[in-house]
Amino acid sequence: RRLRQSSIMTSSSAGKHFEGCYWTIYTLKERIDLISTNLEMRKLYSQFITESLVIAFNWYADLASFERTIYKKDFIRLGEYAREDAFTSKLYLLLRGTPILYKIIRSLKRYICDRGKKDFYAA
Repeated sequence: RRLRQSSIMTSSSAGKHFEGCYWTIYTLKERIDLISTNLEMRKLYSQFITESLVIAFNWYADLASFERTIYKKDFIRLGEYAREDAFTSKLYLLLRGTPILYKIIRSLKRYICDRGKKDFYAA
């Protein structure tokens, strides 16, 4: 891996991280149609897309409100991908409605996990 100044990996900007997740998901969704006959590969792609959606939603929640307006179209498009999975669909609806509430719930989940309940999922 090459680390460059102003790359997504070294940047502290949530917008760049969200953008990176978005393009990863977008590219994978295009490629999944090319491997329609291999069910095991489709399943792996779908799992990775679901995990990437959760990461993208977390980065979106961390954007400042003026940045959210910049990425709003991309976020809406991610909602189309989230509808294929019940969990990410619920996360998307919660985040789309109230990013502040989403951040509070996320913080609460992380707090519970830190208190020793590691089996509780923290998005």
